[in-house]
Amino acid sequence: MAHDDFHAALISAWLSEWILYFCKLMYQHAERYRFLWQIAAVEENHQRNVLQEHEEPMKAAIDRDAVKACTLLREHFWRTTTLILETAPGFLVPGTHAKKPATPDP
Repeated sequence: MAHDDFHAALISAWLSEWILYFCKLMYQHAERYRFLWQIAAVEENHQRNVLQEHEEPMKAAIDRDAVKACTLLREHFWRTTTLILETAPGFLVPGTHAKKPATPDP
């Protein structure tokens, strides 16, 4: 629950209720795969500094550096997605591939 609250707090300043709802929905759907990845990651000894991945966007948000906070949060989400897909390729529909989204110009 604390993890969910943390991510919700990072985006809570958005004014669009629709975007907040969409983010919550996407987060809830992603959680099931994140839990599966955590189980597999222990077995496959994946290493990552999750504390740092959460501290950096938090500090950027506290400093009111929205661009940096969004960039770091996007990288955190992508890192998690990539590890999930590497650990459990069966989650993908055959013939599809995860592609890293383009980084928008600042």
